Amino acid sequence: MPHEGHDQPDPHDHVACTRAWRTLRRAHDRVARRLTTDLSRECDLAINDVDVLLHLRTHAGETVRLTDLREAVPRSQPALSRLVARLAARGLVTRSDAADDGRAAVVALMKAGGALLDRAAEVHALAAHEAFTGRFTGEERAALLRTLSRIDG
Repeated sequence: MPHEGHDQPDPHDHVACTRAWRTLRRAHDRVARRLTTDLSRECDLAINDVDVLLHLRTHAGETVRLTDLREAVPRSQPALSRLVARLAARGLVTRSDAADDGRAAVVALMKAGGALLDRAAEVHALAAHEAFTGRFTGEERAALLRTLSRIDG
């Protein structure tokens, strides 16, 4: 259902829809490349690593199962398991068996992971600002956030 006060798009205007999608995709890819480069260089982290660490921080005090991390990083179970194993090997997270289910794994953020996440957040913010949000006025950023939030749900 369209939002009140907004024009209905012409369902036959494929050119405008395709152009909007292509532009959004290219902007995302450009910002993601910048984030990937800067996070790797400054923190030796990938974007998915940061997403996992951030998810663990925002769910501190909760039991976070490995499967719960799919909310943060939509990857297959084996890929998530490998990602968490790499973070655990670096001392950034702990991984242990769930008390109520020996087949399930529980993941928690360690102090070193929190410290690195703080640094990664600085790198992330600077890179996103320089590659994306810094190109807009404050009013344009607010409008962009409102617009993208409608896409996100």
